[in-house]
Amino acid sequence: MLLGIGNFLGRGSGRVSGAAQMLAAYSDGLAIDGRDLSMVIKDTGTPANAFSGDPNSKLTYASPSTKWILGRSGLYESGTTLRTEYNAGGTALGIRTEDLRTNLFLNSRTPSTQSVTTTAQSYTISGVGAVGATLTLSGTATGTLTGTGAADRDKLTVTATAGSLTITVSGTWDFVQVEAGAVASSPIVTTGSTVTRAADVITLATNLFPAGFPLSIGVVGRIGATPAGVWAGMVGMTDGIAAGVHLGWNPSAQGKAVVGATPSADLSANGTFTAGSRVRMAAAFAANDVAISLNGAAVTTD
Repeated sequence: MLLGIGNFLGRGSGRVSGAAQMLAAYSDGLAIDGRDLSMVIKDTGTPANAFSGDPNSKLTYASPSTKWILGRSGLYESGTTLRTEYNAGGTALGIRTEDLRTNLFLNSRTPSTQSVTTTAQSYTISGVGAVGATLTLSGTATGTLTGTGAADRDKLTVTATAGSLTITVSGTWDFVQVEAGAVASSPIVTTGSTVTRAADVITLATNLFPAGFPLSIGVVGRIGATPAGVWAGMVGMTDGIAAGVHLGWNPSAQGKAVVGATPSADLSANGTFTAGSRVRMAAAFAANDVAISLNGAAVTTD
């Protein structure tokens, strides 16, 4: 998931850094904009909380794995801090946050033909391929991924059966990846063994931003595929015990806002989402009250 404009916590959003623009009209609040990696806190009740700068200074990024993202230069860059990702055209996309993923393909930066073990589920094959280069699948799934020369990767999703999947490499490729799931995650570099990248867990202590007003949270992102029977979250805010609001989608790919450890409110919009589609969600909550809007639709309340 990519976090960008609309990642806000506070009384509202305005439109100077991206975060300052969100809070321009408000005396108190907290805003984060992943497109320029900016964060602003306004707290008239506790002036010491006031902050403007890099969100890495305030957010806790628990046990981050190395993440490779496409930088402003048009090259993939590795790091363990929150950074702005760009597309091949140089447009800032936001901060990429992802779930746990494993790259099953060995020697991903110097790829050669090999086989991986699959189960009966979706797999996504991806890589940065020279124009005309191919990754041809055989065994538990078939298909061909053809390189386009684009820095932001070529991708192919297939439904595999249980057994052995062979990936035949032709031409020049880099960052080749085979992972379970219907959407490609950021590159996971491997050598002689598979590598698992941990899920991104990013938190902010509630005593660092203003209290005493209804809290709101929003996200712009691209949704992934949801395993059968699983509720998938995009972003959430909680008191660390039970109370909180979480935005995401259910196994039927309907947008949801859930409040509490055991859902006391579960709101969906009409229609369903497609894996890989771009969605916008916003919610606000107070005691015994929650409201949600998806993709600019009318607000739904519990």
